[in-house]
Amino acid sequence: MSEKYNSWTPSTPSHQVSAPNIADLATTRDLVIRMPGGVKVHRGASEKLRSDNNVTRKRKAKVTVDIFQSEHLDEGNRIARAIRAAHKKPTLSGVGKERILMNTLAIEYDETMSAHGSELTAMMDKFFYSLGHLRHKWVSEGGKLADNGEYIDASGKSTGVRWPTEDECRSKFKLDIIPGTIQDIDDIRFGGLPESLRDRFKNDVIAVQERRFNGMVADMSLRVSESLERVVDRMKEYGVDENGKVVGKFTDTLIPNVREIAGLLSHFNITNDPNIEDIRRRLVTEICNVDENKLRDDPSLRKSLGGSAEDILSRLSSFSNIHKKD
Repeated sequence: MSEKYNSWTPSTPSHQVSAPNIADLATTRDLVIRMPGGVKVHRGASEKLRSDNNVTRKRKAKVTVDIFQSEHLDEGNRIARAIRAAHKKPTLSGVGKERILMNTLAIEYDETMSAHGSELTAMMDKFFYSLGHLRHKWVSEGGKLADNGEYIDASGKSTGVRWPTEDECRSKFKLDIIPGTIQDIDDIRFGGLPESLRDRFKNDVIAVQERRFNGMVADMSLRVSESLERVVDRMKEYGVDENGKVVGKFTDTLIPNVREIAGLLSHFNITNDPNIEDIRRRLVTEICNVDENKLRDDPSLRKSLGGSAEDILSRLSSFSNIHKKD
């Protein structure tokens, strides 16, 4: 497509239902993941590199080493990425780092995150238990870079890479999911405060609620528009050139990704907006039911699917504040 659709936000048309009390419908989740890393800047080797090559600025040249090179740590990082994706999928943008989790999705979210968390913790334990082996491997394969004695500065201090202890490595790892509640203005007690302060605090809470709601709507709508953009683009670009080579390839996840968005829309439509429900219904009937196995061999099916996706995007723009960009 030569034009892209950005996320839409409600322009408070006459049909739209007022924003409900989000505190009754959802809670918040903050995800914190920190992982240890073995990539270090080797100060001694970096200084020698700069000296040998007459480099005067430290940022211009440096030597980095990976002291771990652990398959367990690599797998742990892969699981951590999966956890971040699993955290984002059923939640919506809130305020700051918090994400909004609808009550209807809470059980599934907690079960998924618990399973992923157990998997990551078990994998990281394997990594921590292997530190002795990894240290031996670093010394045997790291050559002079692993020999701190080769890099002593004028004061006699080693400028090599110090091997961390197990406790230090464990302290670098953190996995935490912090649940929270969404404050309702009716739950706040303002007794004893001057009227001017009461009004200020109330207005602050209301403003935060509005930002939460607008962020949720923008997040939801962006997911819908991006999934439809991909369908439109892929259906237009896919083909075979004069040499018989396939161009504009698309993956087998194209339609399943739309199915996932359609499944979440029923939970995300907190205002019960009939237009959003119409979008969800059209996604299900016009796109999700397409047999993706036939798309590559059926030009007419690709044209029909692309047309449906483009028409749904147009439907979004007819009642929402969508801006196009080149």
